[in-house]
Amino acid sequence: VRLLRQLLRGRCCPGRRGEWWLRLSLDLAHLGRQAEALQVAEAALTDPWVRHGDRVALQRRLVRLLGRQQQLQRKKGGQGGQRGKRGGLQLPAWATQPEAAAALSDPPEVVVSATMLPGTTGLKSRFLAPANGCGAPSAALPATAPTSAPTSAALPTTLPATLPVPLPAPIGMEVVGVEELAVRHYGSAAGGGWRGVHSEGGVWGTLWGLLMWDVVFMEVPE
Repeated sequence: VRLLRQLLRGRCCPGRRGEWWLRLSLDLAHLGRQAEALQVAEAALTDPWVRHGDRVALQRRLVRLLGRQQQLQRKKGGQGGQRGKRGGLQLPAWATQPEAAAALSDPPEVVVSATMLPGTTGLKSRFLAPANGCGAPSAALPATAPTSAPTSAALPTTLPATLPVPLPAPIGMEVVGVEELAVRHYGSAAGGGWRGVHSEGGVWGTLWGLLMWDVVFMEVPE
C-alpha cells in the first residue's frame, strides 16, 4: 500500500496509473479498510490518466463498494452512518446516466457451437464449419470458391510420420481453428455482420517495423 501511494504521488509510467489505483483499492479492501478503499476509487476517477478499461473497472468497483456500505448501514439499523453533506451512500452522477449501464452490467455471454474434431497432442483444436463461412452465401468469398472438400488423393504424401494426416472434410464443410470459428460467427447475420480478421500482433508488428525501420537498422558507433 505504501509503495502504491508513492508511485501515484509521482509522475512515472502514467499509462499504468489506472492499474495502480485499482490495486491500491483492492489491497485496502483486503486489509479491512473499506472506507479508504472507497475514497481511493473515487479519487482514481478524477485522475485524467485513468482511461478505457481501467476506468470501467474502477467505476464497477466504486459501485460495488457503495453497495457494501449500504448493506453495512442497513445491518446497523438505518440512516445514521451517512458521511457529511453528500450522504456518502448515493451513486455518483455518472452511474445514474443511461450510458453507464454498459459499464456497470456484466458483458453478454455468446456461445458458438460447432463440431469438434478429435484432437492430437501438440496441435490446436479444430472444428467443422460451413465452407462459405456463415452457412449461407457470403459476399466475402469469390464466386469460384470450391464447394467440395479435397479428396485424399490431393493430400501430400511426404508428411513426417510424427504428424497425423488431416482427414478430408465433408462436402460443404471445412476444417477451421477456434479463432476463425469466432470470426465467422460474428461475420454472419446472427452475429451482427461484422467484418474482421484474426491477426493477433501481426498488424502492429508490421507497422512498427515499417515506421521504425531507420531506428532498427541505424548505425551504432563503435
